[in-house]
Amino acid sequence: MKVEVQLLEENPFGAFKQECDRALRKALTQAYPTFKPLRFLVEPPSNPQYGDLSSTIGFDLAKTFQVNPSEAAEKIFKILESEAFNLVSEVNLAGGYINFKVNHVRLAELTFKALEKLEEAYGLLKTDRPEKIIVEHTSANPNGPLHVGTARNAILGDCLSRLLAARGHQVRRHFYVNDMGRQVAIVAYGYRALKEAGLKLEGKPDFKLGFIYTATNAALEIRRLKEQLEQASGGEAERLRRSLDEYVAVAAELESQNREALYTIIEAVKKDSNPQESVDEILRNYERGEEEAVRLVKEIVNLCLEGFRETLRKAGIGFDSWDWESQLVWEGKVKEVLTRLRETPYVKVQEGALIFEVEEAAQTLGIRDKLNFHDKLPPLTLTRRDGTTLYTTRDIAYHLEKFRWADRAVNVIGVDQKLAQVQLKVALVTLGVWKALEGLYHCAYELVKLPGYKMSRRRGRYVTFDELLREAESRAYEEVDKRSPNLPREEKK
Repeated sequence: MKVEVQLLEENPFGAFKQECDRALRKALTQAYPTFKPLRFLVEPPSNPQYGDLSSTIGFDLAKTFQVNPSEAAEKIFKILESEAFNLVSEVNLAGGYINFKVNHVRLAELTFKALEKLEEAYGLLKTDRPEKIIVEHTSANPNGPLHVGTARNAILGDCLSRLLAARGHQVRRHFYVNDMGRQVAIVAYGYRALKEAGLKLEGKPDFKLGFIYTATNAALEIRRLKEQLEQASGGEAERLRRSLDEYVAVAAELESQNREALYTIIEAVKKDSNPQESVDEILRNYERGEEEAVRLVKEIVNLCLEGFRETLRKAGIGFDSWDWESQLVWEGKVKEVLTRLRETPYVKVQEGALIFEVEEAAQTLGIRDKLNFHDKLPPLTLTRRDGTTLYTTRDIAYHLEKFRWADRAVNVIGVDQKLAQVQLKVALVTLGVWKALEGLYHCAYELVKLPGYKMSRRRGRYVTFDELLREAESRAYEEVDKRSPNLPREEKK
């Protein structure tokens, strides 16, 4: 009774829905006592002219008892006619459907009372089953500023976190710091070259690192493409020339921004006997925890995160935890994952690399039909030939940590990561984390595409989150100024 009163006071339409459902279930016990419905019996109809809520109960009964849907619905309808409703103004029959119309006067009265009582909390309905939920979002690579693509992620993740918290869940917002990717090693290479030359770039730290990343990547690609062109001919040579021209154009754009820094990086790449190997060496040394590499990469990543935080503060977005990928490796948690997976029948060595047979694991564990993935699941490479781990391998260790506390883990990440998220889920279940089957949720979104503009951090072509915020503020100011020209300037802001 207390729950019903609370529902009336806080969610009047929910109370209407519950009243319809309860009346249907009561009628069913009289007309079809052996029928046990497993779901809510009323939903909004496809056409609102039929009513505010509708039930397909006639069709459900027809399937179970092999009767005519219209006759089954009419039998229930006759019982409902004698029901004393509080929020229902009318019940009507349409074939196998039973439709309900709400008493709008009573609903409006209760809605205004709810607004008066709850004020800003109106509409934030509390769950009766609060959970511990980790929402991981943004998690951009620390090799340049946040752009409009990561802005979409950040805004979606923050809104979702707020909604879940408002529902009464215990929510923690996590940012996964990917400090072990090759992109970071590329920045480190260029950053070290500038530091050794005594050059210090000015400006917002993440913007500086974005320049260094694009400049270093361009220098590496120009050298690689030139070397390959020496051995190429025909169509392959033409393809390489087009790619080379593109990176030369990128370098020309960068030259206008900071000529000295660009040529310092280009010169470092020219002098290096094998610059690609030098980048890989930074990555390997960092994964091993070697002091010099750790000091260099940590310095870069902390600078980038400083820029991220500044941007996110402007958007009102914050995090409860910044989780470094490297810690999972250095604390032995990734090694533990590999050891445990090796003990399963689904892992094998293939040409020196460690491979996890995802499809076989999903089929054997009986979870294949619950993964919402129709194609055959390809194997997941856990380690490269040189023994270094891959992103998804480290992600498995990260999610084992998440599920030590959380009932549910929500990952806000692009739709292009669907396969990796499914592979991750199968790996977690294989390791005994069965709650991940339902509790790991991929909140997918489409990537940002701008008309006539293909974003690429490698080529330095992107619209930053900071630019987006400035543009939004400028447009908002113009609109306020147009509508209220007499307001003081500070109030317009």
